[in-house]
Amino acid sequence: MNRQPREPKTPPHVLGVYRSTVLLILAMAAVATLVALVFESAAQPEHSFDLVMYRLILVSLLLLALLLVWNPQSYAFVSSSILIGFTVYFLAKLSYLLFFLSNADEVPVGLSETFFWTPAVFMFTFITTNLRVGRIVNVVFMTLMVLLSCIYAITSEVGRDGRILNALVQLNLSSLTCFVLAGIIYRFAGRHATTLERARVYQQLAHTDALTGLPNRRWFEQELARRIDAASDDSPPVPFCVLYIDLDGFKQVNDTYGHERGDHVLQRVGERLTSVLQGDEVVARLGGDEFAALVNLTHIDMIPAIQRRVAQVVSEPITLAGQELCVTASVGTSVYPEDGRTVQSLLHHADTAMYRRKSTSRPNTGSG
Repeated sequence: MNRQPREPKTPPHVLGVYRSTVLLILAMAAVATLVALVFESAAQPEHSFDLVMYRLILVSLLLLALLLVWNPQSYAFVSSSILIGFTVYFLAKLSYLLFFLSNADEVPVGLSETFFWTPAVFMFTFITTNLRVGRIVNVVFMTLMVLLSCIYAITSEVGRDGRILNALVQLNLSSLTCFVLAGIIYRFAGRHATTLERARVYQQLAHTDALTGLPNRRWFEQELARRIDAASDDSPPVPFCVLYIDLDGFKQVNDTYGHERGDHVLQRVGERLTSVLQGDEVVARLGGDEFAALVNLTHIDMIPAIQRRVAQVVSEPITLAGQELCVTASVGTSVYPEDGRTVQSLLHHADTAMYRRKSTSRPNTGSG
C-alpha cells in the first residue's frame, strides 16, 4: 500500500525567503485594499458590505504583518490565516453579490472588481508550511464557489440574469483552470517532497552503521576532513584529537557466545562511547570491533585522561541474559596538527599508536 510521503521540514533559509515573500504580499494586498476603500467610500453607504469588509481586511493585514515582523516563528500561523481569510472573504462576497444585493445590475461589476484576486488563493497554497492543508482549502473553495453559482443558476431567471450567469460561468471556468494548474504543481511538489525524503534516507543509510546506529567510516572521514579545514582557517590552528579504539577480548565473546551476543556488545560499547562525548565531539564505528572519535582539546595534557575515560567506560561489564561479558579497549591517539594535517595521516598515526599499545599490553594511561 502506498503511503502519503512525509513532508520534509522547510529549511530555515527557505523560510526566510518565504517570510519576505509573505510580507511583500501583505503589503500589496494592503495597498489594494486601501485603494478600494478610498474609492468605494465616495460611492457607497457608510455601512455597506464592501466598506465593512475592506476595513476589516486592512486591519487584519496590518496586524498579521506586524506579528510576522515581531515574531518570525509565527510564519505558519500568518500564512495559513491569509489563505483561509481570503478564501472566506471571496465566498462571503460571492454570496452577498448573488443573494443579498438588491440591484442586480451591480453584480457583474462586483464580480469583475473583486474576483481578479482569486488566482492568488490557489497560488498562495505553495508558500504555506503544509501543502496538504492548503490543497484541502483550495478544494473547499472551488466546491463552494461552484455550489453557490449552481444554486443561483437554478433559482434565477435566465432572461433577466443572463449577464450575471455569463460572469459566473467565466469566473468558475477561470478559477477551475487555476485550480487544475495548482493541482499539477501540487503533484510535482509532492513528488519533489518524496524525492527529498528518499534522498535524506539514502544519505543517512550511506553514512550510518546499520548495527550500532553510529556514523560509519565514510561519514567519519568526511567529518574529519571538515574539521581539518575549519581548524586550518585559524591562526594558529585549533588542535583536536583523533581516537582510534580497538576492542580487546571481543573475538573471544564472539567465539564463545555467538555473533548475536557479539552484536549486542558492539551496540552497548557504541552507546557508552557516545555517553562520554561532549558538545560537538563525535564517535563512529569504522568496522568490525574498531571505533574512532573526534575529541576537542584545550591542551595536550588532556590526552591521558581522555584515554583512561574511554578505556574505563568500555571495560565495565556488560550484562546480557544474566551473563556478564567483559571487553577492554586499546586506544591510540593522534593530534592535529602535530601528528598530521590530512585525514590519512591522522588516522594512520592513531591506528599505529593503537596497535603499539595493544602489542605492548600497556595500560591506557599515556599519550598516543
